[in-house]
Amino acid sequence: MAIPVWIGTDPGNVGDWGTAANWSTASVPVDSDTVQFNAGSTDVTSGLDQNAIGLTLLMISQDYTGNIGSSGSPLIIGSAKTRYDGGGDLFLSSTATDAQTDVDITNTRRKTVELTSAAAGFTNTSIKNGPVTFVSGTFTTVFVEDVPGNLPIIDADTATITTLRLFSGQFSNTGAATVTNLHLSGSAKATIQNGTLTNVEIHSSAARLFWETSTTLTSAILWHGLLDASRDQAAKTITTLAMHNDSIADLDNLFDNITVTTLNTYGHRTSKKLGKIPGAANQL
Repeated sequence: MAIPVWIGTDPGNVGDWGTAANWSTASVPVDSDTVQFNAGSTDVTSGLDQNAIGLTLLMISQDYTGNIGSSGSPLIIGSAKTRYDGGGDLFLSSTATDAQTDVDITNTRRKTVELTSAAAGFTNTSIKNGPVTFVSGTFTTVFVEDVPGNLPIIDADTATITTLRLFSGQFSNTGAATVTNLHLSGSAKATIQNGTLTNVEIHSSAARLFWETSTTLTSAILWHGLLDASRDQAAKTITTLAMHNDSIADLDNLFDNITVTTLNTYGHRTSKKLGKIPGAANQL
């Protein structure tokens, strides 16, 4: 079966996904197709609502330098696998009925990637380089990989991320995003300035969490690394804080309004002021 490869240059319909002549097969991609963007620079600017389509594979290579969609007007399509290493920007959404199941963002050229999740969602998203923005909707699992020479920069707007695992790079929550489980390893850094964070684990000595918003952390487990809540004046609560090895929790903010309900320490730990702990001195 022939694979539809993007051409996009049909006179009068340049950039229209829904025009058959813009594809090498002279037919618009349908369910279960493998779609490739191999070369050229023609942007995909119209026919972006492919809500009824679930591809087997969507592959975008470095030699394709055009943009797909635009901010606020993404390509809406489902795919069992999406592989992006394009030379242009990507604006991608799942559909109401077809998920983006396995998404791999290599992004060697550090182009803009914005991901929007409709009802069917994004299941597994792997990122090797940024910038990548999670705009809205639900993302089940996001991996930010540790690739030598890369610095993935990840941002979230109003998205909901169930599990976010950073092995490198920087994550910032500047919008109203919700992150349920955050895992920081390697040299990863996360800054929470807005939205909601429920649980965090810090696994390495170089990993950092900068917590700068008035929220409640249900669980913070520090195997190593730093949890720094001292850089703003917002009142915060940690329901359970567990500290291991050489971990540091800096909760000494200006207003002294950070509460830790339960503190558990295991082995050696270094800590600055740990806030108001019932039945314990503030200074540990």
